[in-house]
Amino acid sequence: MSLSNGVRATGWRGWLCVLAAGLLTSTSAFAAERQPVDISVRGITEFHIGRDERMFGPLEFVGGLEMTGSSRDFGALSAFRFIHAGSDFIGVTDTGFWYFGSIARMAQGRPFAIFNFTMQQMVDEAGKPIDKKWDVDAEGLDVKDGIATVGFERKHRIAQFKIDAAGMKAPFKLLDFLVPVRELRQNRGFETVTYILAGRMRHKDNAGHEGVIEPGGVQWMTAGRGIVHSEMPEQENGLLMGFQLWINLPAAEKMTAPSYQEFAAADIPVETLDGGGTVKVIAGETNQGTVGPARRPATDPLYFDVELPGDGTFEQRIPVSHQAVLYVIDGSAQVG
Repeated sequence: MSLSNGVRATGWRGWLCVLAAGLLTSTSAFAAERQPVDISVRGITEFHIGRDERMFGPLEFVGGLEMTGSSRDFGALSAFRFIHAGSDFIGVTDTGFWYFGSIARMAQGRPFAIFNFTMQQMVDEAGKPIDKKWDVDAEGLDVKDGIATVGFERKHRIAQFKIDAAGMKAPFKLLDFLVPVRELRQNRGFETVTYILAGRMRHKDNAGHEGVIEPGGVQWMTAGRGIVHSEMPEQENGLLMGFQLWINLPAAEKMTAPSYQEFAAADIPVETLDGGGTVKVIAGETNQGTVGPARRPATDPLYFDVELPGDGTFEQRIPVSHQAVLYVIDGSAQVG
């Protein structure tokens, strides 16, 4: 493929983006009750491999354990705390599970075994397991007076749970918290281009802009000098599929004012190819003269969603100064 001369593809569906400068499911083998998990351990005797260091200021390293579990849900351990000092513990995973167990120690305090290890999937108010990872991406944990306080990512919140040996329930309380705006991600100096193929995505920012991207829709966000925004799946069930392209703005444009370009599927022109197939033109101009609605003079992009039959072809001229990305969504392509 010579980018200076153009691109020619056959028999595929995918998108083509030229510039001048995912799918989420979760399933589990666990029910809502705590389930035993077989754990194997291997002792860790050195804090630094090959070095016999034990004291680190006032702290002494007495040993550690490397754990291997029999369950496919074992892993992604985010945090744990002792319920009873040095022995019984509780923990959370970033896939939405509680885990519990006890540590056996030698006389000098070195751990040598883990027993009574169990796991339980987090549940909603109705007691049903929560399968969506983005709803229960637990990362932080604190334990005090029989209460587990958990911090969650993605769906950001801090929730409190009563520690129940018979089975953990839904949280009984959500805590209010404030995060300084300066600590939130701003994506300064970039543009993000979100293209949704299936499902619905809600976006919101600190300037009061909010909306939902529907199937076939595009949001072209210029972060410029900085904007705080969030993106969350809007639907409860079904497929969510799409792409988000990040574009590094030229140095002279990095501190430009934040802005949006949003287009529904009906706003995006579709070009029919002579040999069969279609081109959805999001940005730029095709060889046949179809022009997309997105305008970005600073990068002068081309962004196409091309669908071809098995024997179809597509050709596109590309400026010598541009770089191209070709992504095959389904099928296969011959490029050259």
